[in-house]
Amino acid sequence: MFNDSNNSQASILYRHGDVLIRRIASLPVGVQRRVGATLAHGEITGHSHRIQ
Repeated sequence: MFNDSNNSQASILYRHGDVLIRRIASLPVGVQRRVGATLAHGEITGHSHRIQ
């Protein structure tokens, strides 16, 4: 767990290689849902980190 100084509650971080994911309270205004978005591309192997 990671203690976020902007929040009195601890945040849980998820890491998969170069990708670090943290839950947020709400989405920014105007954001659009994307299903199966690629978060990062592997530079050497060409693999991708995707989320559904």
